[in-house]
Amino acid sequence: MHSFSSTISIRRETSKSNQKWSPSPEGSTLVNVEATILFQSVRAGFVVAICDHQGRIHATNRGYFERVQIPEVAQDMALHQGLILANNTGIRKIMIVSNCLSLINKVKGLCFDRLLVGAIVHDIGKCVTKFVSCTFIHVSRACNEATHVLSKSA
Repeated sequence: MHSFSSTISIRRETSKSNQKWSPSPEGSTLVNVEATILFQSVRAGFVVAICDHQGRIHATNRGYFERVQIPEVAQDMALHQGLILANNTGIRKIMIVSNCLSLINKVKGLCFDRLLVGAIVHDIGKCVTKFVSCTFIHVSRACNEATHVLSKSA
């Protein structure tokens, strides 16, 4: 199992972490997703990067969602885009990586949301059934820094 270590903080922005990015184990593919609210344009930018166990990028996607101003909704929609891209590239064993802990907990079934996020998580659950293996992993922003910067330019 691919594992990460991190420190716990109430606010993610102020957390200090020694966590570093690492590739997925051999035989599995890392799907790194990130979304950023772009307040000046009333959009949310997103990026998906798919890497193999050697850290080589196999596919990427970036874009934006119109009129999305809720960070968690943007992250959920980015994760959904990551699953679509992974499925379209024929990958069957994936590890989804996000720095949005509440999203990771929801897709793992650790909590439930009846609002818009819940509907997106439900769609994510349907997409997951297309894969042989799908693991969801929370990482610190430091491990997602490249996708975070790219999502701002979407």
